[in-house]
Amino acid sequence: MRKSAKIKILSAALIILSRAGAFAHISVPPPPAWTEAAIQNSSTDTVAFFKGPSGSSFIMTRLRPMDAKSHPAVLSFLIDVLNSLEEKTGIPLDLGSQLREVHFNNGIKALSLSAKADGKPRLILSVVSDGNKNYLALINSAIPELTLHSILRSIRTSPSEIESSPQTTSVDGQLLFQLPDNFHPQDISSSERNSGLVFSVSGLGSSLSIKKLSPQETPSPTDASEILKKNFKSLSSIDRWLISPEKNLTTPAGPELIYLSAGVKGEGALNAKALGYMPWCYWSYEVSAEGPRSEELIIAVFKSLTPGPSVIERLLKETPRLKASKNAFPSKAELILALVLTVLAAYFTFHYRKPKKSR
Repeated sequence: MRKSAKIKILSAALIILSRAGAFAHISVPPPPAWTEAAIQNSSTDTVAFFKGPSGSSFIMTRLRPMDAKSHPAVLSFLIDVLNSLEEKTGIPLDLGSQLREVHFNNGIKALSLSAKADGKPRLILSVVSDGNKNYLALINSAIPELTLHSILRSIRTSPSEIESSPQTTSVDGQLLFQLPDNFHPQDISSSERNSGLVFSVSGLGSSLSIKKLSPQETPSPTDASEILKKNFKSLSSIDRWLISPEKNLTTPAGPELIYLSAGVKGEGALNAKALGYMPWCYWSYEVSAEGPRSEELIIAVFKSLTPGPSVIERLLKETPRLKASKNAFPSKAELILALVLTVLAAYFTFHYRKPKKSR
């Protein structure tokens, strides 16, 4: 991109972004090799302005309240901003991708739209949210997506920006978790989100992920337990001698979770795999956990579950109830006891049966 074109885009961005408006404080440190830049006549709503190598730049400003959960609303807004940039610069700006959503461990969410300037994919426009406030960001770089994610991961907000509660919400806004300090929610990429993943966390030396099933994929309440057992049996890595009975947990949110756990072949009980299933409204969630304390992780996470901000209470109350079946899998002790009883029965039958009388 020509230097004059970069300056035009940057100048137009400053004009557009400085009219956004909001309040409070947010800390956005520059990425490595980038520096903070001064802005003449800048608005106090501009929270970050960086310059990087080869004419790269990044600017972020606060937005007035908007529905950042609505993809159509955000897409329309970003296209309007893109059209304004094109109008003010005279540089052709073309869409380079669909709207993408990415979540970061610090609670930041970004809905981003890439664009081409002079035919080169160097621009990304984003609506950035921290749960309470929204921001508009523009980055111009040779590697815009990597640099943007580096910046957004480093953001720190003050208590005036977000509540100091350690609550974590699933991507779809349905599940709200009050996690312990030593649990760490994981970033969920757009590709993972497209595959149905809505939540991922590590803790207790193990990891857990939750996948959302569509209404079409959701089994009936009478089939759910058998499907879970069938899926668990199909895992080639598990040690069948270490399979637990099926268990259930009634969450504080209301719906019940059923789950199974087992040790991994050659590793023993301390290297476990666990699968779970939870109905939710008219759809459901699959749970998968791995690690030496995977069952404990499932219990800790789902004991902290409450309805998220997107929940419709009426639908949640209509969630089908599930009950774990009894003795879904015999425990190792039960199998040994059954074997001992069988051997004893055979022994007594053989040694104490009456001999036939000879004639």
